[in-house]
Amino acid sequence: MGSNDDDGGRCELDIGGNLYSFLPSATVMDVKQKIASRSNISVWRQNLLLPAAAPPPRQTEMDNDRTLASYGIIKSSLLLLEIDPLPIKVMLRFVGYPTWLDGDFITCYDSVTVRDFTAMIVEKLHIMGLLEIRPEDMVLSAGNDALDDPGAALSDYGVKGMSWITIKFIRNHPPAGTRL
Repeated sequence: MGSNDDDGGRCELDIGGNLYSFLPSATVMDVKQKIASRSNISVWRQNLLLPAAAPPPRQTEMDNDRTLASYGIIKSSLLLLEIDPLPIKVMLRFVGYPTWLDGDFITCYDSVTVRDFTAMIVEKLHIMGLLEIRPEDMVLSAGNDALDDPGAALSDYGVKGMSWITIKFIRNHPPAGTRL
């Protein structure tokens, strides 16, 4: 045990309204593992932050290998917990052309905008040799909802977890120079 906790004193941490008790020699990773065991939130999605002591508000992200004592936490403290979002898997359904891509997918976050997601589809099609496809050649929909607001997030259309997006090409024929 380190010299900071020779008296056996424990520090009480308030993290997101939940109380945790640790020795000051515990590492940030120890804290994250305890949070994971109680909440089922992977340690790799957790970011523990020290709140700012004085303005301007500047939070400090805590390093996994450092001890609580190394951050000056020896009695009690409030820590902030940020949770990284989980990526979602969006399955692609192509209507009209190119049907050989049906069932392909893009992994992204549900906060990505329709504009950026459309760019991801175009990039994927370009990588596959469909160089003539442009964002304006496609209409995207999730269920019965057209994804018609370029600045809206996919989550605004209910796209989450594993979802299907339908891509309809508005040209009647494949663009020149594309493979079938």
